[in-house]
Amino acid sequence: MGRCTSLETIDLSYNAFAGIIPDSLFRLPRLANLLLLDNNLSGEIPRDVGTCSSLIRFRANRNRISGTLPKEIGMLRRLRFLDLSSNHLSGLIPPEISTSYNLTFVDLHSNSLTGSIPQDIFQGLNSIQYLDLSNNLLSGPIPSQLGLLTSLTKLLLNGNRFSGQVPVEIGSCTRLQLLDLGGNMLAGKIPPSIGNIPGLEIMLNLSSNDLCGEIPPEFAGLSRLSILDLSHNRLTGDLHLLSALQNLVALNISFNNLSGAVPNTTFLSKLPLADLEGNPALCVTGCLSSEQSGSRMSQRAAQIATAVLLSATVALL
Repeated sequence: MGRCTSLETIDLSYNAFAGIIPDSLFRLPRLANLLLLDNNLSGEIPRDVGTCSSLIRFRANRNRISGTLPKEIGMLRRLRFLDLSSNHLSGLIPPEISTSYNLTFVDLHSNSLTGSIPQDIFQGLNSIQYLDLSNNLLSGPIPSQLGLLTSLTKLLLNGNRFSGQVPVEIGSCTRLQLLDLGGNMLAGKIPPSIGNIPGLEIMLNLSSNDLCGEIPPEFAGLSRLSILDLSHNRLTGDLHLLSALQNLVALNISFNNLSGAVPNTTFLSKLPLADLEGNPALCVTGCLSSEQSGSRMSQRAAQIATAVLLSATVALL
């Protein structure tokens, strides 16, 4: 196949091919699309990948490819679509990947990548729209430079070991439709800037972290949001602002320290108890406001006092 110098597309997907990826594939001068997904390929990605200067689309997801992500990928200036998810890749994300400045789609989920995200990796990826690094072993803080990705529509960093605070700069990603940071070790308060992302309409997942404080009032502006998961954190305060989210189809706020009454809206009143449990001070049904509760207590006290006076009067007669 290495002699087929006019080949522009190779699609060997959905077969049972095994063995390593031949170096010769990356020496084809006109190869623009290499699709190897859903096979049993193993071994490492050849370093010759960097010589395939015409490559635009490279998919080898759902194989058994191991080793590190070659830094030579950064030499592919025309590369737009990179999907190496669901393999056995390990090691660090090479900062050189930022020099593939035409990338719009990067999916590396479900590997064993380690270390932190390189601080400067986002400075050259201004065109990226989809970034999935979920279900790896990545750690450290989420870089504030993430805010430079103004074309980003979907960001998935869930299922890693990220720590520190959620960067305020993420609010600069104004085209985000989906943001998943669940299942990490993020702490601190939720930045209000997330509530100012106008396009956030598919999902916001901040679950299974160590976030604290109240839900920012700015979240009331997420009127297009469909799925919100804030479960398994240490959030406090009440839920009144969530009544403004008219497009929600799924909400999970379980296992926090939320309190007060659940707003009596059509959607919230039908939430499964499993999505509300683990908030001891949260009143799901039959709640009284503080004023109502105080009024009831005053009435009850007056009734008791009247009964005592009547008893005393009868005893004197």
